[in-house]
Amino acid sequence: MNNRDFTAAADLFHDPAWRAYALLRAGRYAEAAETYGFIETAAAANGEGVALLRHRQYRDGVRAFEKALMRDPTQAAAQANLKVAQAIVDYVESAQLASDTGEEGGIGADDIVFDNESGQGDEMLLDRAEADGLAAGLSTQDWTRAVDTQVGDFLATRFLLEAVRGAE
Repeated sequence: MNNRDFTAAADLFHDPAWRAYALLRAGRYAEAAETYGFIETAAAANGEGVALLRHRQYRDGVRAFEKALMRDPTQAAAQANLKVAQAIVDYVESAQLASDTGEEGGIGADDIVFDNESGQGDEMLLDRAEADGLAAGLSTQDWTRAVDTQVGDFLATRFLLEAVRGAE
């Protein structure tokens, strides 16, 4: 740490607070946020918020600063960081609303993402052909890598669905 080798320091520290700080300084923001998340102090929640902001997870950063202020309402760093994080979220959301998606010009988006946590998006329905077209671009191997479940659970569900469809 004294030699400014934060990556090596992070791998050597056993104390979670020092490890999280070294991870943050090393630019390993996701790991830093996770490590800070296990420490139940206002300072750790503030550190988690900083790591999340640097990892571009702005809404989660806001929540971490709010958690820090719940733990210690007088913490000045968390108060200042919360204001900054809220301003970033407001800016990003207003920029998204004002941005040109290119739909009229035929450019369109590369991917469809469903994220309406702020409640500002429009309700819409996708027709079945369009939704099926999204998955059509993935190979079987890519699709199975993207499945976020245990293989046994996945196969049990798949066999159950096939059995139900076969019984109809």
